[in-house]
Amino acid sequence: MKLASLPPPTAVPAASSSRKGASSAESGSSFTEYEEYEVVQGATLSAIAAAYKVSVSDIKKANNLKSDVLHIGQKLRIPVK
Repeated sequence: MKLASLPPPTAVPAASSSRKGASSAESGSSFTEYEEYEVVQGATLSAIAAAYKVSVSDIKKANNLKSDVLHIGQKLRIPVK
């Protein structure tokens, strides 16, 4: 199975996130900016994390994910330091 390539990142400031009232202080992370990623067929959290050089745990925290299940078209916030 061939993995889909990841699109180039787009910087999204934390203040413009769709989660109202969420700050890095509330989540306990040191991230102040996020990049947006739209899930494509074949994408996994581990592949996305490796491409953006962050941990799977950081992505899950930034998106309030309880599992590793992703859906095509789902938009994820990818934290950047």
